[in-house]
Amino acid sequence: MSKNFQWAKRSLLAVMMVAAGVMLAGPQVMALSPAAPLTPASAPTQSDCPPGVACQIVPAVLKDGGCNYSTAHRPSDLPVYGINEHTTEGDLQSALAEAQDTSNCVSWNYLIDQTGKVYVSVPPDSLAYDVGNWWANTHYVQVEHVGRAEDCSTLTQAEYLASVKLDRYLIQRFHIQANGATITGHDSIPAVNDNGMATRHWDPGVCWPWGSYLAAVGAPIVPTAGPNSSVVTIRTDNSHQPTADCPGAAFTLCVPPAQTTTNFVALYTAPSTSAPILSDPYLHQDASVGSIAMQDWGDKAPTGHAYVVTRHQHGWTQIWYGGKAVWSRDGDDVTVPTTAAIVTTKGNTAVPIYGRPMPEATAPGWDQIPYDLQTQVALTKYTMQPGQQYTVAPVPPVRTDYAEGCNLANCTGPGDGTVVIGQTKYIEISWDHHFAFVKADDVKHVGQY
Repeated sequence: MSKNFQWAKRSLLAVMMVAAGVMLAGPQVMALSPAAPLTPASAPTQSDCPPGVACQIVPAVLKDGGCNYSTAHRPSDLPVYGINEHTTEGDLQSALAEAQDTSNCVSWNYLIDQTGKVYVSVPPDSLAYDVGNWWANTHYVQVEHVGRAEDCSTLTQAEYLASVKLDRYLIQRFHIQANGATITGHDSIPAVNDNGMATRHWDPGVCWPWGSYLAAVGAPIVPTAGPNSSVVTIRTDNSHQPTADCPGAAFTLCVPPAQTTTNFVALYTAPSTSAPILSDPYLHQDASVGSIAMQDWGDKAPTGHAYVVTRHQHGWTQIWYGGKAVWSRDGDDVTVPTTAAIVTTKGNTAVPIYGRPMPEATAPGWDQIPYDLQTQVALTKYTMQPGQQYTVAPVPPVRTDYAEGCNLANCTGPGDGTVVIGQTKYIEISWDHHFAFVKADDVKHVGQY
């Protein structure tokens, strides 16, 4: 499976920072009592399968000293906020074999094949290693689909219908507030540091049918405001934006796309298709312009994300996106007027953007995992500048926490299962192609629009 990114819960960067004595001091606040630790959980069972779907239990291997998943008892010990959808970029047998390799540090809760059969690898109450953002693994159920992000014809009708049934089952089981911010793709989850942002995954792809998929799982994107709303939500399965399949960091080895349907609107620096395409600072560190590459996620506003409108001009809409005012073409009702809470900066100070809501350094529990102390760092190439406005993601108030996964199968290793809960409040926002976090004390609400 080509998406093997050899990722574990202990990021190399965090370990190096601790070894070097680098630590971000958190605010001095009254300490909370440590949360109850995670405890060993049982293997997946048929009770983890949605009714009416062919289902097979193929457990990911968990052994002492291995690295495949962490046991937990969600939602009793960790809240579940949503579901992340993925594509395997390989065939079924390769995927199943990968979850048996305990040196691989890759797993998922569910895998769906092209016949519509569902495989349970990690119980949904436990934590799979499927996203390079441990907080997302902690609070989201991870679902893989056999197929390729480059070619959505690999998503069969049977697979699609099984995925919808699975999501509806999980939404009910975990009482998920289903919408475009909680039923998301891997591509909507940010990395936790600068190194990770440059290598972000972009599955399930620019052709994944998010508009119809969200409607099918019970979260349709519909107008909730008048035509002059200050907020628009993107909704399209077939916007036919210019795109190409351009693997590689430079986006230069391009071939035509396997299909022309797209689930995003392209973003330009001015209201003209001859204007430069938006450039993301992590993907284009040489400041080159953006591209039509489907892998170039930094210039695309995807279905399910909501943005604040700054103005309209001759068939174009300008929005705040990733720290910039950018333009998208109107038409085909792809921008749906909706309502959302909006935040902006306090005063004239730029606001840092974060990939996760981490507990402050003074929160109780860090002393239980001294060898693996995690620290909060900002995504330094992004900032919310004074005057900019962003929508608050329609998710429950997120808990500022860090759960140290179980290093041993019986959850008795040093620090194993420790849950650290902080008091620093974060707000999740629709930042660019990703959802991201700002500290609540750094921003102010400017109303519900």
